[in-house]
Amino acid sequence: MREKCLNPTWSQCTVITKSVVDKYPGSFEDRTDEGDRMGNGYFTLSSQLKNRVDNLNRNNTLARLRKPKRPADTNDVHPAQPEKVAKTDSYGCINWQPSQLPEGETIDSLHHKKEEL
Repeated sequence: MREKCLNPTWSQCTVITKSVVDKYPGSFEDRTDEGDRMGNGYFTLSSQLKNRVDNLNRNNTLARLRKPKRPADTNDVHPAQPEKVAKTDSYGCINWQPSQLPEGETIDSLHHKKEEL
């Protein structure tokens, strides 16, 4: 499954687990102690599969599903599809050692602030 898509959606996992449960209901179907089917019969397997995929993708930020950036100009009737994907939240400094200084700042003022810290 991961050869086709690194991060399948919940609905894609559900389609796969439904076919597995239909083929092997004795082994994979959700059942009570009395033998009655619980819910749709494949919810537990779907959640286990999705959790496994999420755990495998834990440190792989490229496999995460992200929303595309919105164009700044929304006056177009049919805006072009954005080519880049929006940045994801991450820990730490995103813009380390920027090439341009913020407005009103000099190298000396930044060194002074650094010494105060």
